[in-house]
Amino acid sequence: MGTTAPIQIGKHSVSIMCPFTYLWGTVILPGDLDIDVKSGTTYQITGKPSDDG
Repeated sequence: MGTTAPIQIGKHSVSIMCPFTYLWGTVILPGDLDIDVKSGTTYQITGKPSDDG
């Protein structure tokens, strides 16, 4: 999706939405991310669908 978001330094739990593209179309699934943000660092987040959907 190419979305960016500023976040303060420290440990955070972030809710995200992840698009997954298949031959038949695209589905957007929710996810949760626990992250310890460091100063001056850029993060690129990727994901994969869980087995339970």
